[in-house]
Amino acid sequence: MTHAPPPSPPHAPPPARTPSLAIEPLVAAHADALFAPLADPRLYAYLSAPPPASVDALRAWIARVEHGRSADGAERWLNWLVRHRDDGAIVGTLQATVRRDGCADVAYMVVVAQQQRGFGRQALAWLVEHLASDPDVRRLRATVDPRNVASLALLRGAGFAVVAEVAGDPGDVVLARAP
Repeated sequence: MTHAPPPSPPHAPPPARTPSLAIEPLVAAHADALFAPLADPRLYAYLSAPPPASVDALRAWIARVEHGRSADGAERWLNWLVRHRDDGAIVGTLQATVRRDGCADVAYMVVVAQQQRGFGRQALAWLVEHLASDPDVRRLRATVDPRNVASLALLRGAGFAVVAEVAGDPGDVVLARAP
């Protein structure tokens, strides 16, 4: 099944393909299809943020970030929807927040139905490669709940190493790497 993505804003990050994935800029038009997979509470077991409250709330958040910059211009926001290339099924999302200091905070979410299939590894590898070509990015960073063993393994497999541990209950682990 071929999926035609909605039009992207002119400043949007580029669409891309990997062997199994189609990666396209996240736009508000994705909210209807993305809401149910992202509303699964299992995705939030290790996150402080709750699932989106409604399709409208998700649409509003996407509309805010799809502009690509924070209101003060200090951050560049890159957000993608990840789909399976063959059938267009939603796999998850990718995010990078590029700061003025050259650090890009990366985040990803693989929906429950698509986990344990290597898609997170493929998507993160693409994101690392994409950010490596960005002249404004000098360091990649990810912050993870220490109980999220799968995410820690994914990041370590992509060349990230622990650089800090944040105290708390349960706290966070900060991993980083050069692009």
